[in-house]
Amino acid sequence: MAKIRVYTSFSFLLDTFDVSLRSKYPDDHLHLITFRDHPKMVFERIRREVAEEGHSADVLIAPHWMVMNLQLGGYLRSYESPELAGYRPEYYDAKAGWCGMALSPVGMAYNTQRVKGADIPNGLWDLVGGKWKNRLAVHEIVDNKEGQMGLTYLTVLREIMGEVRWTDFVRSIFLSKPATYDCMPEMALNISLGNSDVGFPATSSCVAYYTEMQQRDVAHRMPKDVPYLMTFAPTIAILKHGEDPKWAERAFDYGISEDWEAKVESFGGKIPMRTGMANPASIPPDVKLFPTLDHARKIPQTRDAVIRIRDSVAPGAQQVHVTTR
Repeated sequence: MAKIRVYTSFSFLLDTFDVSLRSKYPDDHLHLITFRDHPKMVFERIRREVAEEGHSADVLIAPHWMVMNLQLGGYLRSYESPELAGYRPEYYDAKAGWCGMALSPVGMAYNTQRVKGADIPNGLWDLVGGKWKNRLAVHEIVDNKEGQMGLTYLTVLREIMGEVRWTDFVRSIFLSKPATYDCMPEMALNISLGNSDVGFPATSSCVAYYTEMQQRDVAHRMPKDVPYLMTFAPTIAILKHGEDPKWAERAFDYGISEDWEAKVESFGGKIPMRTGMANPASIPPDVKLFPTLDHARKIPQTRDAVIRIRDSVAPGAQQVHVTTR
């Protein structure tokens, strides 16, 4: 019996991946051992298992920031998949053992009933200028209990804006007294419920679930005052400490195959990455992909800078943290 361990934070995707992989190898009795949770929980489980047991998952399907952190920690292994020939060089790293499975634009979200017409924000600075004070939502940028997209996004903005302008931007976030959420889809949900009017960062994929599946009052919008930013959502990677290298490679190959890429758009807010499978207009020529490995290296320093800025703001301007836990 073949066994493969697949860990992911994209739980809605995992069942389809399981069934599809079995269909690819119908003559094998394949047993998928899975673990699904928020990204930080998956990340910590991998680190703990490697430290305590010497092995962990064979394959990971996760946000790109998490894959970059695992690469920095030495948890991935190289693999030259034959399927990589169908991808642009910037979409994968064979030496590190990862490849993007889908692209998702990263921008803002707003409530379509409460925010209309000229009030719809055109850029990130529109969100923090005071108009949305007490009505702004952000993905948690300090504690990062469940994910790290908020802090990763700020790390990229720091590079784009420059230190002085970025410092003013972060200070303006805290002065806006935002509600913060550990989970980005939870942030999108609360915007749709009217608990906040606007928020960021928001991937088109996290908003699409509420617009396409639940027809809620929330929409995604790309800011015009920064470059067009996209992330890989998700990325597939092979872990160095897996127990079945052969099936890890088969699962990796399938995860970036033409058959799987044809399913990507059905998950909502995701753009196929395999050459020729996406509408060319959906990927602007000047798109900026993030995070890079260099961004991942800078995330801890960005967090320290964010904390310093937060602490420099009057206590009455601190954010209100919201959690359902």
